[in-house]
Amino acid sequence: SKMFHLRAQSPVASMSLTFVKGDISDELRRNLQGVIGTVAAENQDNQEAMARAVKQRLDSSLGSGWQVVIGRSYSCQVIHEKGSFANFSIGPYVMAVWRAGF
Repeated sequence: SKMFHLRAQSPVASMSLTFVKGDISDELRRNLQGVIGTVAAENQDNQEAMARAVKQRLDSSLGSGWQVVIGRSYSCQVIHEKGSFANFSIGPYVMAVWRAGF
């Protein structure tokens, strides 16, 4: 279980994607960044569509159980599979991605 509070940097015009922290491998980080970057470019102004599309792509490519939260500022506590939790900064948003395959 992890407790965290994230606040995005001030809004920026570009949707730059940065890995903030997590317990994922470099390979999974690159995979997640590829999916998130592609989805963000297609859904820049729609957080709900962005989260849904990232989840769908991860579920189909890496197996079911992926969860995605995106926003400008939020707190949450999650239980996740070891090696699957990551936080990203993407433009004016922060995104938490994890797998809960129970």
